[in-house]
Amino acid sequence: MAVAGHVKSLDYNWLTLCRAFDYAIGQHINKLAQSYVNYIFIMPGAASAFRADLFREYVGFDHDTITEDLDFTYKLHEENFKIIYNDKAVSYTEDPTTLSSYVNQIRRWFGGGWQNLMKHFDVAFTSPVRAFELSLIYTEGFIFSFLIFILPIINFTFTLWLLLIYFGVTSMFGMWAAWKEKRPMLALVAFPYVVLLYVNAYIYLEQFVKVVVFSHKNLTWFKPDRVGINSQ
Repeated sequence: MAVAGHVKSLDYNWLTLCRAFDYAIGQHINKLAQSYVNYIFIMPGAASAFRADLFREYVGFDHDTITEDLDFTYKLHEENFKIIYNDKAVSYTEDPTTLSSYVNQIRRWFGGGWQNLMKHFDVAFTSPVRAFELSLIYTEGFIFSFLIFILPIINFTFTLWLLLIYFGVTSMFGMWAAWKEKRPMLALVAFPYVVLLYVNAYIYLEQFVKVVVFSHKNLTWFKPDRVGINSQ
């Protein structure tokens, strides 16, 4: 029914470097594993292809979420259509280059993620694999985001050790991503990535409160700023 392609972030600064790292891990590892178990979590808006006839009949555009690509993916799973991942179907995207634009985009992604989970919650009960993956994604994300703010209050020294371990693991994955993506600067991604760790965690919890706790339906869609990055 559909193919999820491979997104690459155009090189500009430390923010696009962090996004390139997310794409490398999310696609070379996570999405590849999801493809093997026949449950692609999200088809990226920048790199997706559909059978047009079935898209018109079963998917279509709704106006109740701000992440339509995730909405499309859930709908395909509800109809038990097969989605595959093709890492040779490459699409280049210009990611946010300023922190304010990054925050706006992450708010849209996380807010839309919670919206779609609430909208399509029943899909988790259609397959043990889907239930396990959705539980892993959202439960792990919530617990991790909560703990990195609470742990410093409980034990500051222990938190520093955990951050050091996290930095080390991220550095190893960064070196692997640098080789895999042929982008040497990814070997240094752990330095800025740890900073964004707290930014992402805060927004994740913020959007949980807005969408799940207070049931905000209409979130803001921010048009990302473009600086005109050229692909080499």
